[in-house]
Amino acid sequence: LQAQGEFPSSNVAVAHTRSLWAAMDPAALQQLEGYCHALYNPTSQADMKQAHAALLPLVQNPQCMPQLQFVLAHTSNPHALIFSATGLSKLITSHWTSVSDQQKEEMRNFLFDYLAKNGPDLYRSAPMGVSPVVRLLCRVIKLAWLEGPQYQNITDRVSVFLQHSSIHWVLGLEI
Repeated sequence: LQAQGEFPSSNVAVAHTRSLWAAMDPAALQQLEGYCHALYNPTSQADMKQAHAALLPLVQNPQCMPQLQFVLAHTSNPHALIFSATGLSKLITSHWTSVSDQQKEEMRNFLFDYLAKNGPDLYRSAPMGVSPVVRLLCRVIKLAWLEGPQYQNITDRVSVFLQHSSIHWVLGLEI
């Protein structure tokens, strides 16, 4: 059992994140981060169009969800974080019925764990990256809400945020 007020760790989500290493190598992650930077901070219209053309397939194909999850888990680039969270939200919304129950639970647990561990640093270094991750978590929660009580224990998960640092408290309120 977890001690009162400790963030629960999800071994399933951690194992799932580790298995995604095969989904994208560090060079591909770095390239994707460059495209995201070019998309959100273009130096020219041509750079933005090239970045858009390279990134668009990732947010149109549900088979790319693992790559977007990998980016979310491993990037420190705020533009790549925003892109991956927004892309996952779009894909999950469009293809919710084809996402397995296990994937839904893993995604929800991963996002809670991610915000608990990385949220404070993210607020300090790239505050614009927090809202897309929180919106993704809320989208997963909303879509899964009627699928069973296992998806409805949100107050228990959020109350843990409210028992930690002031930044965790703000994250809990945002969720």
